[in-house]
Amino acid sequence: MPIVRHPKINSDANPYDPTHETYFESRLDVLVNSRNKERLHRLLSRQNGECLYCKEKITAKTGWNIHRLVPLYLGGDNKASNTVVVHPYCHNSIHRGQNTAAPSYMAL
Repeated sequence: MPIVRHPKINSDANPYDPTHETYFESRLDVLVNSRNKERLHRLLSRQNGECLYCKEKITAKTGWNIHRLVPLYLGGDNKASNTVVVHPYCHNSIHRGQNTAAPSYMAL
């Protein structure tokens, strides 16, 4: 039986602080187990395998990040209805405020 290590949480991180939102979203990407793989596949199939911001296909080569539509500090959660899959560069631009294009998650 392989030993599965879990990433330790940063004790200074606060899920209700907007400056730590990217940290907690990155933890969603790191936690890989069969349940999270199923969740990722469901999200990708719901999005037709596309990033909701740039409309490009998400592949293992491009990578992905899970993004919360409503952040934790605004009352959001980790449910599938509040999460989408986006490219890492789209995710960074969203959190830097550079990506102002409205996502097409409204149709989901």
